Amino acid sequence: MSTRGGRRNVNQSGNDLTTRAVNKSKPDHSVSRNIVQIQTDVETTPAVLTRKRRPTAVKQSPYMNDWQSGVSAVGGSSKVIKGRFPFVNDISETVDFKLTTAFSNFVEANMQLGEEVYLPGDQKLEPCFDFEVEQIDDKTFFHTLNYSGRPLSSSHLNIIFYYLRKKAKYGINMPIKVTTTDTLFNNIIQRVFTEFVKGGKQDHLIDRSDDIMEYMKGFRMHCNTPWHQVDHVLFPINLAEIWHWILGCVSFHKRCFYVYDSLRSRKHKKAIQKVAKAYAVLIPLFLVSIEFYNQRSDIVVENGLHMGKKLTDPFDIELITNLPTQQNSDCGVYVACFAEYIIEDLPIPVANFDVDGLRARFGILLWHYGRNKQLHGESSESEAPVAPKKTRGKKRKK
Repeated sequence: MSTRGGRRNVNQSGNDLTTRAVNKSKPDHSVSRNIVQIQTDVETTPAVLTRKRRPTAVKQSPYMNDWQSGVSAVGGSSKVIKGRFPFVNDISETVDFKLTTAFSNFVEANMQLGEEVYLPGDQKLEPCFDFEVEQIDDKTFFHTLNYSGRPLSSSHLNIIFYYLRKKAKYGINMPIKVTTTDTLFNNIIQRVFTEFVKGGKQDHLIDRSDDIMEYMKGFRMHCNTPWHQVDHVLFPINLAEIWHWILGCVSFHKRCFYVYDSLRSRKHKKAIQKVAKAYAVLIPLFLVSIEFYNQRSDIVVENGLHMGKKLTDPFDIELITNLPTQQNSDCGVYVACFAEYIIEDLPIPVANFDVDGLRARFGILLWHYGRNKQLHGESSESEAPVAPKKTRGKKRKK
């Protein structure tokens, strides 16, 4: 595994998920692991505040004149370019001021001061912005990304995580092997876990759950990567009981499910325990069902954290501490940023975490990317998933 020289501050923020960094976390080896104690300060995601213009901390565009294209194939008046995505540069780098101004002008044009941000005629975007996994024809999508304290929707996170998957897959000299899921995965795994518990935790219930196995085998989503080809998988998770976004990350080498949360409270701890348990229990069972370990000669199941455990034993659960804490309803922005920092193998800053600037960066780069597709007839390959052959999972080894 390669790293970028001079940029790593191993485990300073407690968030590094490379093999070197996770070794320092000293996970508990018990099958039933308690989530680390978290302080009580904020009970729920705060209510949305009134709009507040913020200075964005972005100054230089990663691709003002060039999309840094890869392999291209021209057909007619349109050009399809493989491996193109909006988040080309590091998350810590800045965006051109002129691009920032252009985006702000776009968002603020015909904006109203009341609860309805735009009149119906101004709200509809024609043509729509085609982000492959979703088409956006509502201008408030971008308005949300331009103002602090506004919660992100599943559409925001599905689009951002789609392009983060592309960044992890096609980015130049990416330091770790990682992919992501979409927001739907959490709904599926929670449903399957409920059925699994009600059914007496019978193995045959796992073998019939094709949806999760399709994710693991590289199907189901745009730009998916089979899990046996990566070391980490990132999950955007919504805690439905309190409507709050968190980030989950499974590490196959460490047999651990890590949780990144921008709030700290007893209520969150209880909700996280409930949601994370589904991942910790089911993922090991599904990995065996798809013969994951037969495809991973680098994971020695007789040594290290695998020693003395069955492959089907639950993973540990660990809550990452020393993370920046949200003040407004910005949990979705934090989740997206945490994911990009992990993909880039960078420590997550605590003292200088500019959530407003990072929120704006997502909006600016998505808008600029979408406009280039509209104006120049260029697009990235969607890498839409191919339907897998329906096969039953094989009997697991004990």
